[in-house]
Amino acid sequence: MKQNEYHNIGGSIEQSLQGKAKIDLLALAKEAWMLTQNAKSGLLQGAMIIVLLGLLLVSGLQQWFNVEDWQTAPPKVRLVLQISLTILTAPFVAAMLMIGISHSVGEKPSFSLVLKKVINSALVILLALLVSVLVDLGFALFLLPGVYLGLATGFSMMLYIEKQLAPSQAILQSIKVFNR
Repeated sequence: MKQNEYHNIGGSIEQSLQGKAKIDLLALAKEAWMLTQNAKSGLLQGAMIIVLLGLLLVSGLQQWFNVEDWQTAPPKVRLVLQISLTILTAPFVAAMLMIGISHSVGEKPSFSLVLKKVINSALVILLALLVSVLVDLGFALFLLPGVYLGLATGFSMMLYIEKQLAPSQAILQSIKVFNR
């Protein structure tokens, strides 16, 4: 990637909505692999923290609710688990996205620095909860609406982080860009 391409962080939502954005998946995969060569330790740290937190939370809630198998757990207990996992992991996922976005434009922030910025944002958690509710509603209707909403809202956290949109606007823009 050329050094002068770093000035345009993340592209333009407007160009994507107008259908002017072109994505070459092979070139994108090659560039992503090249860019992650030097950032694997930070991404690995973040992934390990998310997995560890998830395992600790599931284990703790399993003991608290005295549940041996989550498949047979009452729906309210599973809802508590899902909400808890979303609240706990959302700041870490957002931090990892910020690292990826920053690294793709030539900046190299540390995971702990980014996490300190993100962990204070209740809007990150709100956005993650809104997306989770939308996807769950889609799956409650049928499999395809759930899959569609999961994919269509996939850009919302990145739009919130990079473009500093409100959570509701990030979700709407994500759906619009995905549809385009």
